[in-house]
Amino acid sequence: MMPFLETDSHYRNQFETCTSGGLLKPKVREKWEHQLFGGAYDKAKGFDRPKYGVLNPMNDHRGVVKCAQYGDSYIVLKNVRLRTTLSPEDSANLKAERLAVLDYYAHVLQEYSNAELEETLKVGTSSEAWLLGDSSKVGAMKYKETQIHGEICYAHHVDRLVANVRHRGPDARRIQAICERNGWKFSWMDQEKRRMEQEEVHKLGAAAWRRRMARMTVERTDQRMLVPEGYCRMGCGRKVCPGTTE
Repeated sequence: MMPFLETDSHYRNQFETCTSGGLLKPKVREKWEHQLFGGAYDKAKGFDRPKYGVLNPMNDHRGVVKCAQYGDSYIVLKNVRLRTTLSPEDSANLKAERLAVLDYYAHVLQEYSNAELEETLKVGTSSEAWLLGDSSKVGAMKYKETQIHGEICYAHHVDRLVANVRHRGPDARRIQAICERNGWKFSWMDQEKRRMEQEEVHKLGAAAWRRRMARMTVERTDQRMLVPEGYCRMGCGRKVCPGTTE
């Protein structure tokens, strides 16, 4: 991977690289993406197809350890959240209705195991910014996959590289040069743990969240006349399911 980080300008998918840490069968991936995204990518070039990552809801400084097959280090993205979809597990053969976006994620949370949800809530509701979670609680193949739509440009969409400490030594100078070349922040994994423990994180309290949700409900209610017939009147974008949605 390092030679490509040194010379390339973008993070690329298997349609471009002909390599993969998962299943390397482009035709199968085409089928999966057709099912997930309603044929939106059927005629897309490899560069324009989704790139895949993972959500770290447990705030683990190691990244998500159940994704070890993809590597022992990771990059943290920025400026991509509004064009990212998320799934409760690896998206192989996943049904489209199980996808989410960050503002409408409750149905994915419902699929978390008790252990996953407890660890996520422990971190998310803690008043201590330094509380780090344990992503080993994630079930097998249940890592919370993300699909990023559009390019991932190293110069504009990467915030930080976190490298496993085993790369200290001969690789260290090359890694730091890559970060300097692209304008990335950099930390070794043990340093990242200390950094995250000291980081001040703004968290909304329960009362603030209730006010925010109430405001969103009012805004959505005011816009009901704009929702097409046959879709949820709250504007969630989903077709009406009798007994479940409005």
